[in-house]
Amino acid sequence: MNIKTIEDVFNHFCATYEPNDFKRSNDLLSRRLYKDTHCGAWASISPPGMRQVGKRQETWTCHFRKVDGIWERGMFSFNGDRVIDSKVPRAVLEYFWPPFDSITPPVTDNGMQEFLAEESKGRSSFELPDTVDLPIMEPHNGMFLVGSIVEGTDAEVTASPVYLPCEAKDLDDAVQYVEDEVSLVWDQTHGCEDCGEPDGAINPDCTSCEGEGRII
Repeated sequence: MNIKTIEDVFNHFCATYEPNDFKRSNDLLSRRLYKDTHCGAWASISPPGMRQVGKRQETWTCHFRKVDGIWERGMFSFNGDRVIDSKVPRAVLEYFWPPFDSITPPVTDNGMQEFLAEESKGRSSFELPDTVDLPIMEPHNGMFLVGSIVEGTDAEVTASPVYLPCEAKDLDDAVQYVEDEVSLVWDQTHGCEDCGEPDGAINPDCTSCEGEGRII
């Protein structure tokens, strides 16, 4: 079965879909997956948007100039033509002038002043060409995500996102991945001293915990 829309996802899992209330719809989807999986999984669906499917390379030139002793970024050139900022890909803007790290005081300027002073070799303005990786984006009809905590541990398992359209099997495979991984982590962390298994795994024939295990 081909899953084309968000409503198709809800129908596949027999969950109630309320198109005018996205939060409640996701709550209902999670409730259905919680009941229908051994691990008590949660699930969510995101609205249509864009996703990265690859990269391409382009060579851009950035113009820099020093004004009152401070280096500033000027305009960009692509294939010999000047390009205004609003037409420059975000990846290019951030490549030639990285944004401030939220935990780094802006006064450090991300080291750009020192870098440009060295690159300028005494000049007050110069051009810097370089090849930049640009993301290739494609639209999607929604994104399905499923995961689960592992009871008694800090671990959480999350499957890779499934983008619509997709096959019903892709949704089921994501859920099964979470089931399998949670079971694996459980077995590795919930054995008991009498199980005698390596890495604390559960011995299903253990007479002390009866194969149920205990949190290590």
